[in-house]
Amino acid sequence: MTPRRNWPPLLACVAAIGAMAPFAGPSRAAAGPESAGTITHEELVARYADEDSRFVVLEGNDGIKVHYKDQGSGPVVLLVHSSTGDLKDYDGWVEILGDDYRIVRFDLPAFGLTGPVPSGNYSIDRFLTLVDSLMDHLGINEFLFIGYCIGGPFAMKLIERAPERVQAAVLCQPVGHSDKTPDSMYDSGVDVWAPELMKNRPDVTMEIVEQYLHNLYRVQPDFFYCVSRDFARQCQTPLLVMPDDTPSHSYVAAMAMAELAPKAQVTVYPWKEDADIKANTVEQVREFLKAHQPVKATA
Repeated sequence: MTPRRNWPPLLACVAAIGAMAPFAGPSRAAAGPESAGTITHEELVARYADEDSRFVVLEGNDGIKVHYKDQGSGPVVLLVHSSTGDLKDYDGWVEILGDDYRIVRFDLPAFGLTGPVPSGNYSIDRFLTLVDSLMDHLGINEFLFIGYCIGGPFAMKLIERAPERVQAAVLCQPVGHSDKTPDSMYDSGVDVWAPELMKNRPDVTMEIVEQYLHNLYRVQPDFFYCVSRDFARQCQTPLLVMPDDTPSHSYVAAMAMAELAPKAQVTVYPWKEDADIKANTVEQVREFLKAHQPVKATA
């Protein structure tokens, strides 16, 4: 993968589905032996907040103090990071879109500089309600959505819940179920992610991890995990699908979404390895966003 500084973080995992947040370790910004597992939330804020950082406690969201950035003007693009990232994943993409769009991004609860959920509710409904509340707080009714990896399913769930708000979505290398490797996401969580996490989080047990992964990937082990094929057939939101082909990023699932959704487009594949193709794909994303931006953009 091309380093983040040289390639817009469409290639950074966007948006967490379900309850990954309570199991998150320290912010990646705080990575290092001196801070792993020990740095407090207050220390994170003091060390990593900048002049664009904003904090708000949104009514009806269990007292979560949300860290967000709201930059630029024009049609709104919402960027939501993954269960392994924070809003800084999108610094490069802000540079590319910043002259033409108002870009909103925030740290999910217990990630980056956003505090934990006092009630302990890390359900997908909590995340979706938080998105609605933040956009209401900012006076934004309609917006474009960019999501990579697990952000693909997250985007589709948000569209299912509030189709009037999401004007179009880019699904970049979305995760999806594969019959050839049905437990890829579950296995990678147990074998790779969990052991490293538990080194720094003694309160997290393998039993907790396995239950989380089961709920996320085995309860509905098909397609995009959290939305059905029937919903995809009925979805009237324009989509741009950027497929991948790995055990976790199922080419079959991505192409199925592209084929089922009535207003879906698809990029070439592969699109990352060749510099010219990659540049053309970025331009395709820009043209897609331009074609589907809200008629009444919020400045």
